[in-house]
Order: sequence, then C-alpha cells, then structure tokens
Amino acid sequence: MVEAGPSVVVFDREGNLASLQRSVLRAMGCSNNGLVTTKQALLKELVIGRDLVLLNWSEDWDDLIDLIRTIRNKTTSPDPFVGLVVLSSEFSNSRSRAAVDAGANSLVTVPFAAGHIMAHVKHVTTKQWRFIDAPNYFGPDRRIHNEMIEHDERREGQCRILEGAELVAERLRMRSTALAAFEIKVAHTA
Repeated sequence: MVEAGPSVVVFDREGNLASLQRSVLRAMGCSNNGLVTTKQALLKELVIGRDLVLLNWSEDWDDLIDLIRTIRNKTTSPDPFVGLVVLSSEFSNSRSRAAVDAGANSLVTVPFAAGHIMAHVKHVTTKQWRFIDAPNYFGPDRRIHNEMIEHDERREGQCRILEGAELVAERLRMRSTALAAFEIKVAHTA
C-alpha cells in the first residue's frame, strides 16, 4: 500500500505559484492537497484537517502576520497546531523574525527547487514539534536547541509546553470541537 503523504493546503490569493507547488507535492507523494485563495476558505480547510499550510506571500507583510496569528489563535482557530510554511521572495531579517515570532514553522525563499520545498514539508510534518502556550505566544517551540536559556527572556514558570501524547490529545480535542461547530453552522445555513 502506498502512503498518501501529508495533507497539505496551499494558500495563494493570486494562484501564481500554487499550481506548480501542487504538482511538486503530487510528484513527491502528497496526493491529498488543496488550493485556497481566501482566509475563510483556509479556515474551512483547517476544520476538515490538514497537516500543513503553504502560505505564498507577496503582499503586505502585516496581513501575513495577522493571518499567522489567526491560525495560531488557540481559542478561535480550528487547528492552531497545523504546520505553517511561509514562501516569499521578500524576506528580510525583520520580516523573517516577525513571521517566526507569529508562529510560522519554516520559511522558504522563492524561487525554490522542488527538493527544497519537499524538505521543508517533510521537516514540518515529521518533526516532533513542541508547542509553547505562553501569555504572548502560542506556536511551535522556536528554540533551536532545548538548552536552558540563561537570560530574562526565559518564561518557564509562565508557559505551558505541549508535546507528545498531550499535544496530540489537545489537537484532536480542538479539531473535533471545530468540526462540531462547523457542522452545526452548515446545518443552520441549509
């Protein structure tokens, strides 16, 4: 039996790179992939369940940061644990830092090679991510090493670290709650 690979949704308002990316994904074994062009359609995709979102971005950077924060919002997002890869030709140090600080797992510079994009997809979907739930941040653990941080930024007492079975259980709980709410909404609009 052939594995289907991770379930991926490509977000691209203009659709310029989306068809190429979807072809690369299919060629690499990710046959379950979709394309959305609006924030509302993206949130619906998260309700049905995806492993990864590829965010193609060439517009206002503040809009990207708002979108990442919407996806990472643990009280309103259908799946704040979904993997997020940002693709852009406009990375600078401040933009890269802002995307990571908002909760992006990985950043890819456009243009890209097919193998490069798949390396990021595999990294984000197979790594055992830890998620940090702190007062000012919810998202993947941004620390490269799990070493103790010896300065004032360390917030061990103020944050909750979700990993392993606890993270899987919390993600399933959030997804099922979002799916139930979505089904109720659909039933009332029919």
